Amino acid sequence: MLILFCFIRPNIIIISCYDNDYISRDEILLENVLEIKNNTNDSKKMLGCVMIYEITSESNDIKTNSELLEKNKLWEKYFLMQTKTIFFDEKKEILCIGADDGGIYIYKTKSNGDFKEMEAITELTFHTDKVSGLFLNSDEMNLYSCSYDNMFFVTNLNEIPFTKSLIYNNICGFTGLEYIEKYNIFITSDEDGIISLYSYEKLI
Repeated sequence: MLILFCFIRPNIIIISCYDNDYISRDEILLENVLEIKNNTNDSKKMLGCVMIYEITSESNDIKTNSELLEKNKLWEKYFLMQTKTIFFDEKKEILCIGADDGGIYIYKTKSNGDFKEMEAITELTFHTDKVSGLFLNSDEMNLYSCSYDNMFFVTNLNEIPFTKSLIYNNICGFTGLEYIEKYNIFITSDEDGIISLYSYEKLI
């Protein structure tokens, strides 16, 4: 089981987890294919899960001043494919989730500050391998995404149909993407261990 998480507020945490056992993953995928073939879709096995928790702390023992963390699950979503990469835009409260099959799932909170209801905005399927990096500029609704399929894309989510542009076609798969606001640059890594910097202004 691989678990990734990010704190979006001092008391709100998003957790992405999946079974990292390739043998069991192949077995589950085969089982899902057989169940779909036999029209037994209700029993499909899920490989990925994203959850949002509210964390609170209360005094447990006044003598030792230790703290007991209490968690309250606000939202969860299961996926047929393993989910790894997550990005949350706090300005418009939009959650982007990247999956191992290249799918990108985008959700938005239905009401400000309440993560109990998340509305599905869209699903993108143009990547063909594990999504390894996501960044959303919610002012322009431009989604930047890279994947093990060697592709680094920018997609405008305001355009219908979505406008997708290839930023860079690498010689090997991308393994990570970070946006550094202070310097206005993107940093990517790939399977060859190469780290590349991209000017945000020049990409636009």
